[in-house]
Amino acid sequence: MSRSLYGSMIPRDKSAEFFGFFGVSSKFAAVLGPTVFAAVSQLTGSGRNGILAVALFFILGMIMLSAVDVEKGRSEARQ
Repeated sequence: MSRSLYGSMIPRDKSAEFFGFFGVSSKFAAVLGPTVFAAVSQLTGSGRNGILAVALFFILGMIMLSAVDVEKGRSEARQ
């Protein structure tokens, strides 16, 4: 879902650059999430705190995505 939405909002002539960034950022997230979980769990001695730390990433992502105007992005990508 995120890839198709992302693809509908990028300029066609720069799709390689945008999808390259998308790929690198997803790999970075695949490393960062488990690392934060492990570090917080190790420091606090509780896996629950690790889950809460990772949940903060989801909450921050939802806050940032709520500010995205999808229709405006799609119309600007078509121009």
